[in-house]
Amino acid sequence: MNTLHAPPSFLRACFLHASYELKRRFSSLKWLLFGGSFVLAWGLVLRYVILASTRLIEEGEENGLSQLILHRLELLQRFDWPSYELAICWYILELFLAPLVMLLSADMLIQDREARRLRFWQARSHRLSIVLGRCLAKAAILASLVGIAVFSTLALTLFRQSGTVEASLGAAIVMCLLLFCLGLPYIALMLLSGLFCSSAIRSLLCAFIGLLLAGWALSFLSNFLSPLGLLDYLLPGTHSPVLDQCSASECLPAIGLPLIQTTWVLLLALWFWRRQDI
Repeated sequence: MNTLHAPPSFLRACFLHASYELKRRFSSLKWLLFGGSFVLAWGLVLRYVILASTRLIEEGEENGLSQLILHRLELLQRFDWPSYELAICWYILELFLAPLVMLLSADMLIQDREARRLRFWQARSHRLSIVLGRCLAKAAILASLVGIAVFSTLALTLFRQSGTVEASLGAAIVMCLLLFCLGLPYIALMLLSGLFCSSAIRSLLCAFIGLLLAGWALSFLSNFLSPLGLLDYLLPGTHSPVLDQCSASECLPAIGLPLIQTTWVLLLALWFWRRQDI
């Protein structure tokens, strides 16, 4: 009888919490509408933003207008993308990644905490397995959304320039990996914010205000003690300087910083969780 009621192993517990979260999300009409809205919105972006901008840039190559546009958008200074479509895709996704991920993860743990389900799970699995399981589920959803956006742009690129298959495919894979890693700290941040809030809207506001206040505080304190400015790199959303100075094929070391940000925010969330009556 004891073996039937024995708690699952740590890895199995992580998998169970992740699968529970994914099943609950994809069985919800709200999340199905969210996914459909994202696909529809990105289709419009492909047609009326990326494709239109690419044609405008190509038409302006003769008079130098394209160089001016790319310089203004910093597309020439960031990565050596093999096509304008992928360059514009990177610019758009990098710009809107933070609000998208924060909206995606705004209600993490909040509903379960209000329904007292967290107490039930804590009695049968470690807090770390709950946290990692939930974050893995959100990371899987993030990866799917990023993959849809990037590879649909890749399909558009190959439809217009079929001779750049190898270079474009490699750049698309690198872009997916970068965007995925850059989004992970925001998942951890929303988990931390959800420990102090009772609704998704309050969690979003708390995360935004917390990031702003922390950034301002570090910027102010660094005027008196310059080494404190290095702590700014621990805040989610701060990019590594490597990301601004390398080509697409050399930027993989830049994923280390968002992984460090994700780790310390998750550890901070666990530390606060242990000291709360949840």
